Amino acid sequence: MCTKAHSGAWAPEAGSGQTILKYESTRSTLDFDGRGRRTRGKPASEAAVSQWREQGLSDQLTVQTKVSVVEGRFVETNPYSGEDLHFAYWGQGPIEVGARYAVVQGERTAMAVYGGAIIDGVGRNIFYAPPGRGSVDWELRVLAGRSMQVLGREAFGEVQAARLFRSGVADEMRVDATVGVEVARAWQVLIQTYAGRAERDYAKPLWLKGEASIVRRLGSWRVQAGWRQTLTGRHVPADRGPVVAVWRDF
Repeated sequence: MCTKAHSGAWAPEAGSGQTILKYESTRSTLDFDGRGRRTRGKPASEAAVSQWREQGLSDQLTVQTKVSVVEGRFVETNPYSGEDLHFAYWGQGPIEVGARYAVVQGERTAMAVYGGAIIDGVGRNIFYAPPGRGSVDWELRVLAGRSMQVLGREAFGEVQAARLFRSGVADEMRVDATVGVEVARAWQVLIQTYAGRAERDYAKPLWLKGEASIVRRLGSWRVQAGWRQTLTGRHVPADRGPVVAVWRDF
C-alpha cells in the first residue's frame, strides 16, 4: 500500500526497511523580513546529496540514520568596510541518528514517537543561519498517520510535531504534514508542508515551506521528483529548488 510505504508513523516489519538517496538544491536572492515581506537579500545556494535509511529491529522499534554531502555558496557584508565577501564550502552535511517506537500500529491508524541526535556538518545546519553555526542537537518527535480511500484511491495523511534542542543556536518547534494520494496505478502525488519557529532567538525566525512531488513505483523501487520552496516566514531566506530521489524497499 502506498500509505504505509511513504509515512513515518508506520513501522516496517522486523528486518525490513527503506533507503532513500536524494538530491536537493536550493537557491535564494530574496529574504522574508520581520513583517513577512519579501525583500532583497544576499544570494545563497546549496546542493546536497543524502542517504536516509530506516530498518525495523522489531515490529515496533525502528532505527533510522541520515548522512549527506553538501556544497554551497553565500555572500556576507563586511561590517567595517561594507564590502560583499563571497564564501564557499563543501564537505560532510549533518548526520542524523535516532530510533522510532510504534505506540499504535493499526490497519489504518498509526502513532509513533522518535528520539535522535543531529551532528553538525560544514554547511548550513540551520537554513536561516550562517554556515558553521550549531553543534550537536537533540530531537523529540511525535508522529500520527491515517490511511483512507479518496474517490476509490488509496491515500494517507500524516502530522509530525517535533522539539529540537539545539547547541549554539535557538531551540525550535516544528510541525510537518504530508498528504499522499495514489492517482493512478503505481503513481503517487505527495503534498508536504514544513513549518517551524525558533525559540529564544532575538529575531525569532519562523517559516512555512511547501513541497509538491510525484512518485513512480517500480517494484521495490520508487523514483520521486518535485519542487520545494519557502512560502512565507520572518527573518528567513525565500529559498526554493528541486528535489529528486530514488527509494528502495528491502
